[in-house]
Amino acid sequence: MARRPVHPLLYWPNIIGYVRCLLLIGGYILTFHSPTAALACFLANLLLDSLDGFSARYFNQASTFGAFFDVLLDNATRGILWSLALPDGLGSLFLILEMSVLVATHQVANISTGADWKGALARGDDAGQQPPAFVSRIMANNFRTVQGSYVIVGLMGLPLWAWGFKFLPSDNILRHPALGAVLLPGRVMAAVVELWVLSKHLGSLLRQDAAAAAVRSR
Repeated sequence: MARRPVHPLLYWPNIIGYVRCLLLIGGYILTFHSPTAALACFLANLLLDSLDGFSARYFNQASTFGAFFDVLLDNATRGILWSLALPDGLGSLFLILEMSVLVATHQVANISTGADWKGALARGDDAGQQPPAFVSRIMANNFRTVQGSYVIVGLMGLPLWAWGFKFLPSDNILRHPALGAVLLPGRVMAAVVELWVLSKHLGSLLRQDAAAAAVRSR
């Protein structure tokens, strides 16, 4: 008898995502009571982020939902860290930028490529303009390049460092200014890619609107 297919919500990568949600909530709550325990939650969250992609490949359980859920969790994690670390709501600026990029990248996925939105942008094969060489080198092979790895480390590491700089004891190595200086260029490189993705998406929307207006005016 054929084995009953597993529902996508029960795929192993998505189960890892549910655990990450709990760790993120725990890290947020513990920040105000035990920053060291909160750090353990945030570090475990980031560690599991590196495992969900592996589990998707190992169990052959890649899915469009899983790709969206993974990036949503990444954005939520960084957004919470930035919001805790920066005063006067400045952390929300990072969240707005990253959620805008999420909308743009998954528009690409829905159009042509399923879960492989990173590959589509790196190759420029989603019926849009070719990416600059700088962007292609970062996003090539699903960010598994020297430049791409550095960008991911800066993207994920800098908000954790900023959070640690505010909440961790002064002797904790994770709040050392030198670590922030190492991570900052990677985050800047990520911002360049994010702004390119946004400009590409907005240009595509405007071209679609112009084409629709031209049809209506005939």
